[in-house]
Amino acid sequence: MEGRLGPGIYLTTHKAARWVAEHRGNGEIWCVFEIEVDLGHEKVLDGEQDDERGTWRDEGFQSCRTTHPTWHNVTPEPFPEWCVCNPANCKIVGMVQSGHIVRPGLVQNFEKKLTIVRR
Repeated sequence: MEGRLGPGIYLTTHKAARWVAEHRGNGEIWCVFEIEVDLGHEKVLDGEQDDERGTWRDEGFQSCRTTHPTWHNVTPEPFPEWCVCNPANCKIVGMVQSGHIVRPGLVQNFEKKLTIVRR
């Protein structure tokens, strides 16, 4: 995924993830994955700075943290966000959901990784 910090795996707090998930799920149907992550050597940007080109990677960092500005009609306040270069540094350890979500081909094994079986 590409965003304010360039390509990578984007993470935030549980509270902010729920705001976004509820917005995208029309407030009724949503899910948030709980992730255990090794941030490695982390760059911290001041305030609401961004780095869409992801130049922090070239500086030897494995992750970057900044403050995401408030999203109009989505979040009531700014929130922290992280971008991690290597997906192998992220492990899904749980999932919280609201509403009935159809998950065909989804195998939940939180001891290792979440696996999506393509059929």
